[in-house]
Amino acid sequence: MIAEVAALIWVSGQIGWWTLAVLVLTSLLGIFLLGREWTKTWGKLSESLRSGQLPSGQLADASLVIAGGILLILPGLLSDIVGALLLLPFTRPFIRSAISWWANRTLQRSGAAPTVIKGRRWTSRAGR
Repeated sequence: MIAEVAALIWVSGQIGWWTLAVLVLTSLLGIFLLGREWTKTWGKLSESLRSGQLPSGQLADASLVIAGGILLILPGLLSDIVGALLLLPFTRPFIRSAISWWANRTLQRSGAAPTVIKGRRWTSRAGR
């Protein structure tokens, strides 16, 4: 929040009233990209479910698209940058991989990560 306000003050000091135009344009861009990317993502998700396959990454993509669209629609320059990175189709796979890596690492540190061996699911339990 403080970073958003600081960024707005700095940018408005640099470009003046054009800051307002930038905020309005990024909100409109967010609405457009959210609609376009959501349609694509939902189509891929629906297609994989119809064909009986597990949706590999489509659920994560759908979540990232929603989060990116919300961040772009909300006013703020830093949230616009993060929202655009989440919505753009060529940056989303990198972000999805980074989030998966972080979540896996966090689960392994806590000892809650399941181990899959020959199709069976084994959960590690401390003390056993």
